[in-house]
Amino acid sequence: MDGSEHWEMPTDTGAAPSVTDPALLAIAKGGADWRCEHCDSNQRNADGSCRNCGAGKPVRAPTPIRTTGCTWGCSTILLVMAMLFAGLVFAGFAVFRVSERRAPSAPFVGFSEELEVDVVVSGGHWERRVDIERQQLVEHQGFKQDIPGDAVEVKAAGTRVHHIESVQDGWYLETYTEDVPDGTRSRTIAEQVADGTDSRTRTERVRCGEDCSPGRETCREVCKPNGNGFATCRKECSRERERCTPKWCNETRTERTPRTRTVTRTISEPAFRTVEKTRRVPAWKQVPHSAPYFTWKRLEYVLDRVDLSQGDGFDIAPVAPARRGVTERTGTRRGTYAVTFKARDDARTWSWETDSEAEFLSFASSAPRRIKVREAQVIEVR
Repeated sequence: MDGSEHWEMPTDTGAAPSVTDPALLAIAKGGADWRCEHCDSNQRNADGSCRNCGAGKPVRAPTPIRTTGCTWGCSTILLVMAMLFAGLVFAGFAVFRVSERRAPSAPFVGFSEELEVDVVVSGGHWERRVDIERQQLVEHQGFKQDIPGDAVEVKAAGTRVHHIESVQDGWYLETYTEDVPDGTRSRTIAEQVADGTDSRTRTERVRCGEDCSPGRETCREVCKPNGNGFATCRKECSRERERCTPKWCNETRTERTPRTRTVTRTISEPAFRTVEKTRRVPAWKQVPHSAPYFTWKRLEYVLDRVDLSQGDGFDIAPVAPARRGVTERTGTRRGTYAVTFKARDDARTWSWETDSEAEFLSFASSAPRRIKVREAQVIEVR
């Protein structure tokens, strides 16, 4: 045999003949063939030297096997470590993307995201409306009990109806109907009363175990080449799982149901009849009562003008002074005050409004602030 010969397993191992000859069995179990290093011919494992050229059987040092003491769990550990590394890489990318979204060039944040920013006050704008009231005599009118103690120029203005009073103006007859007793009436009624019980038998399907059949067994031949033109074969068999289906049985059950019967009886009920009656009721009339009426004047503050002003910054102009020789006072004050904030690290700006002048003036200093922003709106200032 030269080196060009190779042993090949047949496609159908069942068609290959089985070895029973003792000499052939010894060769089959003798081990794999070896190849001569000098003439490159195949030799049996039992041959101590080459039958072609007489060279000795080569002796090869066993290949050392490195043992790490690690079983199949090492592959699992390596897989977990690879997943953790991939997660860290992805997390780093996510952090980078989030920081990129919050970069100074982005003017807005997400719709549901809140962002805290360190800012400084960069400006303000105010608009104010102040009612100026002036003291003057105001004319009033009314009855005597309405005249205040500081009234001047009190004058009589005739009489007016002060109030209207309801007074009795005789009687009149009123007709009405009323139900009065009128003996009794008999009435027959039918009702259901208990009359024992009835038995009823019914059949019900219930589960009563399982019907099982053994699974089918399948076998196959597994051959392993010995490297010498022979192969060692063995038979491997496997059986399918047992197949079970629910088993159902008929079960008879008896139920008892209440039985009723109809009875009639006569009852007596009170009877009524409707009669027409009359009664006396009082009649009323409306009588007006008059009283003296007066006019007078009283010194009061009334709206004279409205002072409108606006400006930028935090220097709010004072209210216009009172006119000389006229008693005036400041009335209702209404205003809109807006503060502009600028981020300390970039060019972003936000506007925040209040209706309190004192709160607006508290931002006149250049002290650093921190604001909370949601949907590009300032929701909190600290």
